[in-house]
Amino acid sequence: MSSLAIRAPSKGLKAAGLVYSTSITRTTSCLNRSVLPNHSQLLSRITLGSRPYSTFQEESGSRVSTIFTGLILIGIGVTSYGLYEFYSTFTTWPKELRGDLRSAVKAEYQGELKISEAYFRRAWEKAQGLPPEKLGGEHHLKVSGIGIALAAVLEKQKNLHGAYEIYARAFADIIRAPLPPAPAPILSGPERMRAVGLSMKLAELASRFGQKEDEERYLVFGVEEVLRMVKEESESAPTPSSQISELQEPKQELSLPTWDDKIPLYLQAISILLPPSKSTSRAPSITDRCRGAMLMNNLAEIFATPTSSKKANLEQATAWAKKGLAVAQKARSEIKPNADKKAPDDPTSICESVLAVLVYNLGMLSEKKDDIKGAQAFFKQALQQSANAGFEEGRVEAEKALARTSST
Repeated sequence: MSSLAIRAPSKGLKAAGLVYSTSITRTTSCLNRSVLPNHSQLLSRITLGSRPYSTFQEESGSRVSTIFTGLILIGIGVTSYGLYEFYSTFTTWPKELRGDLRSAVKAEYQGELKISEAYFRRAWEKAQGLPPEKLGGEHHLKVSGIGIALAAVLEKQKNLHGAYEIYARAFADIIRAPLPPAPAPILSGPERMRAVGLSMKLAELASRFGQKEDEERYLVFGVEEVLRMVKEESESAPTPSSQISELQEPKQELSLPTWDDKIPLYLQAISILLPPSKSTSRAPSITDRCRGAMLMNNLAEIFATPTSSKKANLEQATAWAKKGLAVAQKARSEIKPNADKKAPDDPTSICESVLAVLVYNLGMLSEKKDDIKGAQAFFKQALQQSANAGFEEGRVEAEKALARTSST
């Protein structure tokens, strides 16, 4: 089976990897609405620009809704951040830190949290004083990683205020916001994900402390950056497999609560576009719903694409693609016949294009599951839908897919 690497028209759709990955072509208007009662102020401030991270200076307004739990189909407890552990040897760390880190990790796993805290704190202080070249690549990720490990130990001891302070310092170290007029630094992909995860964690703790302004300021940063990363990833060309290892976050030896998992980031973005019906007095617009369907397509791609650490999960991918298709179909059916198709944010063209991509991807997924008849049925639908949407490359790919499956 061939993999796709074509670019779609300017409707915000392109191929990436196995299936089409879609982008949010315009997000500010779709966020200019309430998520929870009386909460329109927060999301109306969220905009996407060209900066690699938010300026983190917005005023606070209110709280972003919880994760779109009705769509969580995977068997893990997804919150606004993901949790996993990763290990390697301690040889990646300079000798000045190895002993303290080994002792900290050992003490943590033995339940000696005070001892672990002391070693992590000493390692963190040492790391902050080391020149960047001593820590090698991803200096800021490593320093903040030690800080996060320390904060996690403090949380285990119920010292939430202490953990909050450390998380905040790690966040500041990652974003490295300069004083005007100095330009903002360019953050790497893992650094941006780390910043998003930290901002969500800080918002969670600020909420528990009743610090509404801090909570909302961190949430604004996190939501802006999530949507910006989704948009940029969707618009970028597929990454050659030979370059993947160069882009991954370096292995660390600390048991960290990390926030690099794309799944909760997409879920968070979906929860903004499609909040639960009970959490808002205003229903999402048709455009918002089709953009939400785009993100469901992106989730389908994640599950359909195997990595070095996990196999492809075609059933989960199919479930998300079908959910996205249902959302887009319902939204499309509610568009009035006299809608202005020349409008810059025309919901008809957006929804038609999303439908074409989702139907095609369901065909690809069926083909991967050796359901050739089912795949052909989807490809025929994709061919017609691409014609309706004026999606020439989609039409070409659907024709190729039909020819390929007919010859098997």
